[in-house]
Amino acid sequence: MKRLFVLFSLFACACRSGPPPQWVEGEVPGPSDRVLAEVTRLAMEAQGFHVVVRGFDPLERVASSVWEPDLHPFSGEGFRERAKVRYEPVAPGRILLGVRVERQINKNIARPLELDHADWAEGADNPVRARAILQYIRSTLEGTLTFSDDSASEPVP
Repeated sequence: MKRLFVLFSLFACACRSGPPPQWVEGEVPGPSDRVLAEVTRLAMEAQGFHVVVRGFDPLERVASSVWEPDLHPFSGEGFRERAKVRYEPVAPGRILLGVRVERQINKNIARPLELDHADWAEGADNPVRARAILQYIRSTLEGTLTFSDDSASEPVP
């Protein structure tokens, strides 16, 4: 009986945890913290995410946007998303960026269009928007355009 209860508890906890986070990662040249923070803010805002606190959290090296809602008249169709960018130095002059766009689904049946009554449940992350943010940052920091398909081409400034 105890084993059954333990198994049921573990199963219930696993179901509530939601889908695993999907971080999109890429290595880029390591600018100053100030430049990285500004480029990150511009990248998030280009994708429609508003940043209230400028810069990265100095302890966790993470910058995040506020939740951006996209409500829908049917339960389970409305959602909200928030962008997070983290970095860590990997070599002199190089950093590893991780970008995640979290998503939560509005499960409210009675009032799905009212933000004050939303019932948020964890949803699958949005890796497409995360890749767009990462590409914006990468393009801005690298400063040159290279074509990987054509090995004979030179970088274009």
